[in-house]
Amino acid sequence: MLAQLLPADLFAVALIFARFGSAMVMLPGLGQQTVPVRVRLLLALAVAVAVAPVVAPGLPRLPDDAMTLGLLIMGEVVIGLFVGTLANILASALQIAGMIIAFQSNLASATIFNPMLAQEASVYGSMLASLAIVLIFSTDLDHQAIVALVDSYRLFQPGLAPDIQLMTSALGRIVSDSFKLAVQISAPFLILSFVFNVGLGLLARLVPQMQVFFVGIPLQIMGSMAVLMLTLAAGMALFMQHYAVLFSHIQSGR
Repeated sequence: MLAQLLPADLFAVALIFARFGSAMVMLPGLGQQTVPVRVRLLLALAVAVAVAPVVAPGLPRLPDDAMTLGLLIMGEVVIGLFVGTLANILASALQIAGMIIAFQSNLASATIFNPMLAQEASVYGSMLASLAIVLIFSTDLDHQAIVALVDSYRLFQPGLAPDIQLMTSALGRIVSDSFKLAVQISAPFLILSFVFNVGLGLLARLVPQMQVFFVGIPLQIMGSMAVLMLTLAAGMALFMQHYAVLFSHIQSGR
């Protein structure tokens, strides 16, 4: 019955669209609320049609009943969301790093629209998120994400139950790497804040009459901006390296 209503070619595209579409909902740069839903759906459909000749030979045949078809599509959606969530969690390292930097530079109360969160966030976090989106598209890492999704069919075969243990271990590892990356990016600011606060404490003991906070806060803001100019390129290069390694692990099946 389903074979008459749903041709084999259309079934293959629909199955591929389920994985790619759900992944693009979560991928940084494509899954933001600022991107119209129609644009995301049309892009996912176009990619599904483009990769169908490569992926279709490894897909299972069209099921005979609707329940099996629904379970098959649901499994593909879960796998796509899993891949997109990994990339999204890694990108959240920039939000954490920006929040740490904002607190250490006394700019935590200054907020601006963040394109990744689609809401107000710290100035540093919003700037790092916007810069990351630009770098992802300018360095063709968005294409590497598509290639990784194609290669994910070797790691997660359609029609088989996803390996829950593999998914949970990968999520735990990426959360750990994300927090570690955030600390590495914000480490210069943590060191600056520690040294600066120790200096302010010594100055307050040596000159009790001086209002050290009125003098120290502007200097701390200027110092954090100077450190940002010196370390921004290295911090973003470190993030892009981790982002590329994530998709290379998916491609290699690790």
